[in-house]
Amino acid sequence: MRDRVIGRRHDVHGHVVVAAITIAAQTVRFIFAFSLGFTLRPTTTGRTLDVSAGGEAGLDWANIGSPTTAQNLSGTSTKAVEPTVAGRTLDVSATGEAGVDWANVGGQGTAVSLTATTIATVTTTTTATNLTTNNDKTGYALSAAGVDAIWDEVQSGHVTAGTFGLFLDAAVTSRLAPTVAARTLDVSATGGAGVDWSNVESQATAVNLSATTVNLVNTLTTYTGNTVQTGDAFARLGAPAGASIAADIATRATPAQVNTEVLDVFTVDTFAEPTAVPAATATLKDKIGWQASLARNKLTQSTTTATLRNDADAASIATAAVTDDGTTFTRAEWV
Repeated sequence: MRDRVIGRRHDVHGHVVVAAITIAAQTVRFIFAFSLGFTLRPTTTGRTLDVSAGGEAGLDWANIGSPTTAQNLSGTSTKAVEPTVAGRTLDVSATGEAGVDWANVGGQGTAVSLTATTIATVTTTTTATNLTTNNDKTGYALSAAGVDAIWDEVQSGHVTAGTFGLFLDAAVTSRLAPTVAARTLDVSATGGAGVDWSNVESQATAVNLSATTVNLVNTLTTYTGNTVQTGDAFARLGAPAGASIAADIATRATPAQVNTEVLDVFTVDTFAEPTAVPAATATLKDKIGWQASLARNKLTQSTTTATLRNDADAASIATAAVTDDGTTFTRAEWV
């Protein structure tokens, strides 16, 4: 039966139920169903839907519409996952975690949050995109190439104020540099710098070296304020002018003459006796004279005073107080 309507078509469905028909003494029961119009058809002609004995339709897991719609499968048991290679099994820990073949991870471009996961050691990180936090920053070291890259950066690159690179650049470039590259200054253990005496500027500037001892001067070219001495021809130190040093020496006393003069002081020259007590710092002559007077002249003593008289016994040279307590006799200093 077909029902047509101009401009459109609608489906007509129905069924006929025959309770029983007896044919040749056999009873047949059946239902004749019919459907007019569009029924469910496969996208590929000739394919049929696999339906189980219980009436469930087979499912193509790779061809599911609305896959993001959540479905509660709490009461559904799924068959075990089959390995791609028969006989292989999945390594599962005692607490239920499955082992992972890190070399065979699908969907690697999909971002997964591992904020609650601690990765003990990463041997090599090829690309780290947006690595914002690294809680353990110990044990890191630059490679030799990384260190070289820092030192090989051009000097003009260190321009940011407050950075160590700019500070180091300024500190090094402001230091005194040798006129010839790679030469160094010789500095003693106590901090004194070596001096190149052949390269002294401002030589005409006067410098006071009164506290400096110059051990040896090979050649003195200019000696301001005195006559320059050259060779063995020295200016005379005495008179007459123009005579030689030998002539000057010849006018000086010989050792024998000096001996005679010294002996003459002891055997010929005479000295007057002292008239008072010589000081503790008196000359040798006065001290010898005092000893001579004390040994030779008259000496008187009362119960309280000792008196040294002069040679003529006409006057006293000195007196000294004396005491005696029955045990010790004491004479005070001569005055």
